[in-house]
Amino acid sequence: MPAHKKKLTIDYGAKGLIFDIDRFAVHDGPGIRMAIFLKGCEWTCSWCHNPESQKREQEIAYHEKKCISCLTCLDLCTEKAISYSPDKKIVIDWKRCNACGQCVKGCYSEALKLIGTWMTVEELLRIALRDKIFYDCSAGGVTLTGGEVALQAEFSAHFLWACKEQGIHTAIETSGFSKWSRLKSLIPPTDLILYDLKAMDPKVHLKEIGMSNRSSLNNLKRIKEFFPEKEIQMRVPCIPEISDTEGNIHETSQFISALGIKKLALLPYNETASAKYQWMGRAYPFPDWKTQSPAHMERLKSIAISYGLEVEIVH
Repeated sequence: MPAHKKKLTIDYGAKGLIFDIDRFAVHDGPGIRMAIFLKGCEWTCSWCHNPESQKREQEIAYHEKKCISCLTCLDLCTEKAISYSPDKKIVIDWKRCNACGQCVKGCYSEALKLIGTWMTVEELLRIALRDKIFYDCSAGGVTLTGGEVALQAEFSAHFLWACKEQGIHTAIETSGFSKWSRLKSLIPPTDLILYDLKAMDPKVHLKEIGMSNRSSLNNLKRIKEFFPEKEIQMRVPCIPEISDTEGNIHETSQFISALGIKKLALLPYNETASAKYQWMGRAYPFPDWKTQSPAHMERLKSIAISYGLEVEIVH
């Protein structure tokens, strides 16, 4: 067996930083799945649907509507990053907050929440096994998503191999923006690769995301070269006037069909992200953006089908 395809010795004590677990996900691969959201991403997409995923460390989120103004958090905050405002709500100085989590422990209404929990492979696997009967009955499994899975490649690889040992179908969702040495370690224990492409035009990608798309495109080619047997579904998050243009879908479809990839998912823009930005003390820059109309999504789908692709619209 080639060195890059060999199974590693599973370290059940390896730790990863998880910010959410959805135990009955249905849009992150086939069947009923447990979607595990890993923290950390090197991309800086201004429209990011999961802003809590971007930083590689724990953070505090504040749900103002849940706050009962008990003010317990003021006494617990060692950094004095929390103050009281005249409208009887707390104010967080996000620059001073070190996410120690002490305020969360005393927040009885759960208005304050610590984003990110360190978990071992063993702990996470134990949760996954609770629902194995649902995976088996629905041809489902587990999906590692994020953030960017490759940023926690060592932990992710150990967890994926642990799932394989238990007969659980595995999937990862990745942008492919990573050193090839990290990304390739995740491919052998993965049954399905959900590969995100934001924008094919390198200038648009650099302007809107802050990074070149060269690494992502090259790594996709490497996966096809070194792991031709792996199932890949390409995914295009349809961002208004950035990736949901007919030109971008033409370019994307042409590129992936030339690689021999047949499956493409189009993801309409999700309007619900703005609330998360408020919880993180940030302003959402696109409050007026709307989800694309069904007619627009069907036009994009027809373009991709014209390149011989199997296309689905995933809401």
